[in-house]
Amino acid sequence: MARKLSSLKKDLTTQITDDLNALIQIITEELPSYSPQYTGFFASSWKAGKSRARPVDRVEDFEPWARVKRDKTRAYFAAGGGSAGSSAARAIRPVIQPRFNSPLFKLTDSIFVGNTAEYARYALVSADNRIATFIQGEIGPLVKSVFGDKKGPNLRVAASFRGSATSPTGSRYIEP
Repeated sequence: MARKLSSLKKDLTTQITDDLNALIQIITEELPSYSPQYTGFFASSWKAGKSRARPVDRVEDFEPWARVKRDKTRAYFAAGGGSAGSSAARAIRPVIQPRFNSPLFKLTDSIFVGNTAEYARYALVSADNRIATFIQGEIGPLVKSVFGDKKGPNLRVAASFRGSATSPTGSRYIEP
């Protein structure tokens, strides 16, 4: 009997671990569609890991996003700036290509999902940002659909906006 319980515990742990990894994969695949997408670099820079992602990657250092940024800048100024320039820049499509693969996690791991774009704090306060909509409206049902009747993970979402003139300083935690 003890052997059967041990086997059952191992099977359940394996299933819940697989579900957790599936959830992280889905989250990192969905975040780009809710992200601001001027060049697509921010939307392509979501990363899951065992430590916080450091926002150090400059768009100018990575192709094809550096080219998209140059093209949008040229289009903006060629059209004379202002609203005409903005329209011309918007006509150039962003490139969305996720840059990172999610590693496999264990149930005991603390998992961090973050963005590596240097300008992440500014993108998060952009008018095109719909990440809060994803966190508050989509993650809860997503967890339920992945985990079903099993107890899902304890999720906390921290938002840190240090350095942005239009948002508060510090971190806030919300439960999706």
